[in-house]
Amino acid sequence: PPAPVPPLMGAVINLLDQKLWNQNPDFLSYTLSKAALEAANTMLAMALAPLVRVVGVAPGLTLTSNLLSDDAFRERHKMALLDQSSTPADVAATVRFALENRSLTGTSLLVDGGQHLMRFDRDFSLM
Repeated sequence: PPAPVPPLMGAVINLLDQKLWNQNPDFLSYTLSKAALEAANTMLAMALAPLVRVVGVAPGLTLTSNLLSDDAFRERHKMALLDQSSTPADVAATVRFALENRSLTGTSLLVDGGQHLMRFDRDFSLM
């Protein structure tokens, strides 16, 4: 019979970015650092199981910054297959799902309204 799952299991949630699946030359160092963190998901999941699970959560365009006006943010936020990228509530719900689902480890969850399936030549903030 399979070994019982330990009653107390820790979890690490790494916040990634949909830029990893929709790459362009903008924000190179940022994207490279997120790529390293995404690779760590797999390695840490193997190293820490069964006591700790490791899951990545990759939002799309979620909050505006000083690089975009409010109008430009709203326009780019709709540039997704579902006509809306992620909201802070979407990201929080995905993190909660990853924490509560004891079968997830070594994977990444994309919460971006399908932005990772679209191709953009530039980052949203530079379009």
